[in-house]
Amino acid sequence: MQPSVRAVMLQPSPLQEFFKKAGTVEGVISFGVGQTDFQTPFFAKEKGIEAINNNFTGYTPASGIADLRKAAAVDFQRSGITSANFPNTVIGPGAKPLIAASLWALCNPGDEILIPGPYYPPFWDIVQDLGAKPVLVDTSQDGFTLKAQRANNLVTNKTKGIILNSPNNPTGMVWQLSELKSLDKNLWIVSDESYCSITFPGGKHTSIASLPDIAKRTVTIRSCSKSFAMTGWRIGYLTGPEEVVKKIQLYLEMAVGCPCSVSQKAAIAAISDGWDYAERHMINVLDQRRQTLMSWLDKRSIPYPNPTGAFYIFPDFSRYSVASLPLANLLLEQAKVAITPGIAFGPYDNFLRMSYASVSNDQLQEAFKRIDGVLRELIAPKFL
Repeated sequence: MQPSVRAVMLQPSPLQEFFKKAGTVEGVISFGVGQTDFQTPFFAKEKGIEAINNNFTGYTPASGIADLRKAAAVDFQRSGITSANFPNTVIGPGAKPLIAASLWALCNPGDEILIPGPYYPPFWDIVQDLGAKPVLVDTSQDGFTLKAQRANNLVTNKTKGIILNSPNNPTGMVWQLSELKSLDKNLWIVSDESYCSITFPGGKHTSIASLPDIAKRTVTIRSCSKSFAMTGWRIGYLTGPEEVVKKIQLYLEMAVGCPCSVSQKAAIAAISDGWDYAERHMINVLDQRRQTLMSWLDKRSIPYPNPTGAFYIFPDFSRYSVASLPLANLLLEQAKVAITPGIAFGPYDNFLRMSYASVSNDQLQEAFKRIDGVLRELIAPKFL
């Protein structure tokens, strides 16, 4: 069988391929996975168990059950997105299918979509798969923060929109609302806010759709995965202009199907009652790890953009004169430490993405010893 042109174009993610390999290494310490080591809140788990015991295990509407859609709309409203309501808020099996559905509803073949880089790899792949053209907005030239003028300079008569991701994966940067407000007024916006609840001192996240004149051309997407440690439950939620959301609902009915019924019941509890969970159980621990990692990098004069959100840091290892994938493989094979190569996030081959989502303090210290041993072989600065 000859595969379709679209199937041929879609290539394995470098990120996924690398971590398949990492999964075969015994005793590895991983800085790679975007999944915390915290547990799903007990009150959400209880609602999931209750749903099973009550035999709530059948199909639901493709856009989610009514109670969860209402809870999600209230969550968006709490963030200042006053346009969110039941008809224009839908549920999906995680944020990624909702990102795909949004771009499907907005993109025509040949359209250009601006993607600030470094970027979450599926953004680029989905745009290409739809026959549109992804256009890189290189934030590295501006300290890894998005500057509206740089994006606006790339707008052509084919530009349809821009994908925003703040707090950002892979840099941990939180972009300034003043810059987002200055983006070209003709752009559609797909705003991935999966990490909106995870910010540190110096980082303040504001939903761009909280500005009414921008909300009318913005699709906002959130996820239970990061905020409530519910990665495997697979629940995301979305709001946007009702005429676009109706098309997204059709996509979900046609190509995705309904979210897990049990997970939806658990998500109602999480979204309704769990917003202080991150503050009480996650932020302080993550911040301690963040500061420990930054201190280690500082002592080795390894530069990085200052992360004030999410749980990633994106250091520049160019002083070691090894490209990101060979360096990541070297650290994996010789130090048994898994760190994502920067090339997975665009043309950033001097960088590695380090996730501190699920490494304890003891693991951090052990990983530092292992990494230092490999780096000494590459260069021997006097402070190592």
